[in-house]
Amino acid sequence: MFLSDAGIKSLVKKGVLRIQPFNEEIVGSNGLDLRLGREYAVLLSTNQPLSARAYDEERYFEKQVSEDVIRVLPNTHYLFTTLEYLEMPNDLIGLLGLRSTYARLGFTMPMTVVDAGFRGNLTIQVRSGPFPVEVRVGERFFHMVMAKLSFKAEREYSGRYKDLRGLALPKL
Repeated sequence: MFLSDAGIKSLVKKGVLRIQPFNEEIVGSNGLDLRLGREYAVLLSTNQPLSARAYDEERYFEKQVSEDVIRVLPNTHYLFTTLEYLEMPNDLIGLLGLRSTYARLGFTMPMTVVDAGFRGNLTIQVRSGPFPVEVRVGERFFHMVMAKLSFKAEREYSGRYKDLRGLALPKL
């Protein structure tokens, strides 16, 4: 069962679903519009193979912070983070995509599942379209629909990205 705006607001009010900072403006009729955070990274182009044993993040990622506008270059891979820190209950998952405005501008991203029991800021890989775009920090960028599980998850998310704040580069 997917949650409506009333269902989401009810879970937030009860403290079952935690979203910080929370603003009712991000609640849509069928999900949350998550906002773009300040931290992001550009995936760098290189011919050097990435090795899990000798991973030098500076060779593959350029981390950046913006206080106001992120200038997104054409046909470039980014890691963006959400402004919101989420705490998902054990019986709720999120399905995350782009807001349609950004898809219409040529942005793409893989479908992303936010697991039951996840806590943290989300870091999402996004590829930009064919022309530069300026995006404001705090702008509603992602859309997440939420689905109630038939039973509470017996094993909540306990992966390497749990409880992280801000941008999370790949952990190999």
